[in-house]
Amino acid sequence: MTFPRVHAHFTVHSGHLCYGELHNIWQGALAEPSHGLTAVQPTVAGTVITHKLDHNNAFRLIDTTQYRLAGWFVAHELVDVLHEIDKILRVSGSRYEEDSGSKYNNEKTMQGGVLVINRYDWCLYDKRALDVVGEDEFDPSTFAPRIGAGLVDYAEAKDEVMFWKDVPEDRRDEEQRPYGLWLDLSQNEYSFGRFGFDEKQSAARSFLFFGIHTVFTQTVIAGMQQPLRKYGTHEERFQRRLQEGYDFWGMETPRMMAVPSRLEFLLNELLMSYLERYILPLDRSFVTILSAAQELTHQPAPQKNDSRTLDFYLFQYLTQPHVDPIPDWDAAAVAARVRAFLFSRSGEQLGLFSNDDHIAGLCRCLAWLIGEILELASNGAKDSYHSSIMPADIRIAVCNDAELFSILKYSRVYWDGSE
Repeated sequence: MTFPRVHAHFTVHSGHLCYGELHNIWQGALAEPSHGLTAVQPTVAGTVITHKLDHNNAFRLIDTTQYRLAGWFVAHELVDVLHEIDKILRVSGSRYEEDSGSKYNNEKTMQGGVLVINRYDWCLYDKRALDVVGEDEFDPSTFAPRIGAGLVDYAEAKDEVMFWKDVPEDRRDEEQRPYGLWLDLSQNEYSFGRFGFDEKQSAARSFLFFGIHTVFTQTVIAGMQQPLRKYGTHEERFQRRLQEGYDFWGMETPRMMAVPSRLEFLLNELLMSYLERYILPLDRSFVTILSAAQELTHQPAPQKNDSRTLDFYLFQYLTQPHVDPIPDWDAAAVAARVRAFLFSRSGEQLGLFSNDDHIAGLCRCLAWLIGEILELASNGAKDSYHSSIMPADIRIAVCNDAELFSILKYSRVYWDGSE
């Protein structure tokens, strides 16, 4: 069994610590000590979004341990290192990686016990106390600023700042201090921090420090062999998000998704996901098409005042497949393909939908769904001045229709596209 390799120790005896570059630490020492995790609202500052922070946090007492990775991890000595890093990365990891949680402080980060610090929240982007400490904005030996941050006991913060001020930036992390340490990220242009809090959110117990070049699916903590995050395919991430209740709602998502190669491919995938999620469970559970229709539409029978709802049409066409016939529609060919799909997904044992009339009713339902999608997508294409319907028009049409979205949102291809 392997264990994380400890890089250094320091002590927090005041119950609070300050963090950031030297002037940030000085500002933290001037501010009143914070007590637990509090809500921090993102604010717009010019062309960027920032959090205004006091640069100090309540921190669990006694020894604190430092670990080296492609960045740094600092934690109370009793913290489970890998479990804590995994929690932080799930709540708010690197914004440059997929499936990395929240980018800013919000309700989810509060519930997850994580304080988010982004590139514009500290260092030289927050210039409070910069004139007091007198830090140079750039290292004279380079053409770019050195990226680093200190963690210091609140009671010793000003003394530590004065000590580090006289130490060259590229050597600060070599100094072993009893009440603080310096974290160097000189190969990164920007730095990010994440404080992990205890269960009561009364005090921080860990701190993750990383840069834009920190790739957690390729990062191994010193002394360990496995990367901190497991790489997941698009499909694996999608399935996990569904299980975790991820909110896919929002217009930017369907606009920016990968585009399937053909429009009909997207439509087929939408219908197949509907068949697999909603129709297959009915095939073995019910012996009559009426009972199946009642279960599918969550109503004993369609009401006249519901004549324009999705449930009304699904109920009607499933139980009366020959109502409103479609001219020149090859119902037999469609029925053969739908039956083959259900047969392959059911373990080659169809029940209710082995009946020709029942499969005809199901095909009529699918035809109605396609008609609704294409009508809405056509209107959207005209509004967007498209000469023809595009995959994005299909996605936005489904997204904007609450009824269609409720039954088609489980399609992987709808969200992730396909090569």
